[in-house]
Amino acid sequence: MRPANAGGAVIVDEVHRSLGKFVDRDIGYVDLPSLVLWALEELDRVSTERQDKSSDFLSSLKLHPQIAETKIAWLAKLFLLEPFFPVRSHDTLFHAMLLFSKHHRLNVIPVVESVNSSVDGFVTQNAVMELLLQSSGLEWLDKIADKQLSVFRFANASKPVLVYSDEIVAYAFGVLSKEKTGVAVIDRKTRRLIGMIQCSDVYLLLDDSSLFSNRKIMSAEEFVKLKNKDDKCSTEHSSESEGQSVPSLRSRVQQPVVTHRRSDTLKQAMENLAASGSSCSFI
Repeated sequence: MRPANAGGAVIVDEVHRSLGKFVDRDIGYVDLPSLVLWALEELDRVSTERQDKSSDFLSSLKLHPQIAETKIAWLAKLFLLEPFFPVRSHDTLFHAMLLFSKHHRLNVIPVVESVNSSVDGFVTQNAVMELLLQSSGLEWLDKIADKQLSVFRFANASKPVLVYSDEIVAYAFGVLSKEKTGVAVIDRKTRRLIGMIQCSDVYLLLDDSSLFSNRKIMSAEEFVKLKNKDDKCSTEHSSESEGQSVPSLRSRVQQPVVTHRRSDTLKQAMENLAASGSSCSFI
């Protein structure tokens, strides 16, 4: 997945030829960030500090075949928190919206062909949001989008998951592995929000060997600064990923962190998220 800049892949079941026409081979979806975060936790259990210092992420995996050779079928039980929810090309945008709204941890919906049910592309939450913004002017949509965030239930949800800026980034990734959403990075003294770490940031571990070897030394604040610096240089990755049929590993250039006030409207929040490419924001 990494060479293709793919953020995930469809899990295909092995089906006997005689049943191929009657059985769907595509049974699930696994994303690369989840694979990396799981592998990090496993490596922390078995690897020594010396091995961490002398290896990059992929090389370190090769030193531990019990981790590197784990079967996808077993991993799927850990990562597929939602069933496989495909849509067909003739389904409506409203149908995709219903799937996302009913299954909150669902981030990607495969688009399958009607004839053979093979995956032809993907629908993401951000893509749906951008299409909705293009539909501005529809009475029913504006009636909802013009409401303040305080009206909706997520404005009254539990407090966001956070780590302190002086905690090591390895700990932050451990928290991220369990939450699968954005983790707020907070200054311990001032309680000020200084950044965010999200699943899409794990590509840095694959691209920068020093980050992997120093993950138990580097602070969350240092990682946020490194991430923001890298985002400014990622325009070429953005242009390369335009039009590709799979969710990309390296997303568009992102703002350091996206925040909103309870008095902001839903439309304002959607516009800011779409412009930043971020998967979440903090109220």
